[in-house]
Amino acid sequence: MTETAFDYFIQRIGDRELVDIELRDVALYRDYLEAYTSPRTGRPLAPASVNKRIKTVQTFFRWAVHQGYMDRDPAEALGLTRLRVTPHKKAIPTDALTAMLAAVEAQLANQGPWVTRTPERDHLILVVLANAGVRRSDLARLRISDIDLNARE
Repeated sequence: MTETAFDYFIQRIGDRELVDIELRDVALYRDYLEAYTSPRTGRPLAPASVNKRIKTVQTFFRWAVHQGYMDRDPAEALGLTRLRVTPHKKAIPTDALTAMLAAVEAQLANQGPWVTRTPERDHLILVVLANAGVRRSDLARLRISDIDLNARE
């Protein structure tokens, strides 16, 4: 967008007085943002970007009410765009993680088909990856001195 999102909103409402702006106007602006496609990338705005622009407008109206320019906030009841939740592309598939855990647990019980010198470490690595959501690179850099068992964070 060459102009700011707020500039577009101001252009959209035209010369109307602030007190004449309604929830419908702000909702139409949100609809515009949700349908907007970047001429540079050809892609729509991400939901988080739409919400950021809507929050800018909502903040403006809260300020206008607080300063006494308006009696009511027309954007107060406007909902935000639902964020898309996408799984991390490099996450270990559940079935692969289950198979790895089973193999390491078999090794811990001395029943595994292969031998490793550190089955406890291997088990801990898999458990941390599965339960903490830590990146592999961060886990590889982790040192014992980084862990504070008393902090409980």
